[in-house]
Amino acid sequence: DINSEPVQKYYQRAEEILKLLKPIILNAIVDSEIISDEVLDKAFEELGLSVEELREQFESWQPLSSKVYFVLQVEALISRIQNSSLEIFQSLKSSNQHLPDELSSASLEHCLQKIKHVGYKQISSLIREAVRDQVDSVGLSSEILMKIFESLSLNSNQEILVEAVALE
Repeated sequence: DINSEPVQKYYQRAEEILKLLKPIILNAIVDSEIISDEVLDKAFEELGLSVEELREQFESWQPLSSKVYFVLQVEALISRIQNSSLEIFQSLKSSNQHLPDELSSASLEHCLQKIKHVGYKQISSLIREAVRDQVDSVGLSSEILMKIFESLSLNSNQEILVEAVALE
């Protein structure tokens, strides 16, 4: 259910990155000289695997599933997609091969900057901090918990209880 929170939010973030890549991928696939680069090949392969894993995460999402678990999985995949995309743009930019006009150094740099700034506050770091505090017997900070709950749009006591159990 792509309209469920947080699925929609993460879907849009991944889509932002992939929209920047679409013309690059089409041109690189059409122009076999560009795709013959080993580093670029590896980056495209990693990108494909990450996109496939992300698609599976979106498809397997159930409204009663743990949002905490979903966020941990999806943020790691989006980060991998972002890194692969940056590697693709860097490889193309530093390539000595003649690139089509739409892949000019300036347009590649523009895309690089856009991907670097497809920013979002990673909730997974807050979740890991909460888990670390729990393991270290420091106790869960109510401030961190509130940030997690707000970020995950947890609205009912039942949702909060399910996610609190997931944090333990």
